[in-house]
Amino acid sequence: MVADGADKLQVISDFDMTLTKFWVNGQRGMTSHALLETNSLLPLSYREKVAALKEKYYAIETSSTIAVDDKLQHMEEWWGQGHDALVACGVHRSVLGKIVQEGNTTL
Repeated sequence: MVADGADKLQVISDFDMTLTKFWVNGQRGMTSHALLETNSLLPLSYREKVAALKEKYYAIETSSTIAVDDKLQHMEEWWGQGHDALVACGVHRSVLGKIVQEGNTTL
């Protein structure tokens, strides 16, 4: 990142559907994370890892009995581990456009 400079930095953050529509063509739309988590252009090992993370953390995110401060810690863990998995799978910028085209999402 330092070598490429700030003009090459891109951040995609839509884990909670603040940027994407909930309904697209009569189906639930996908968040930017869901586009990556379900696309066959990314390795099965990545998709399995993030599915396991969702299984663990989604119940915490939606729980009405867990304090917000506790949830925040878990959500940061989820985001960090998901990000690490994406980096580890070696995703390249060149496939991102195709992943978006294949997904069910609209801004």
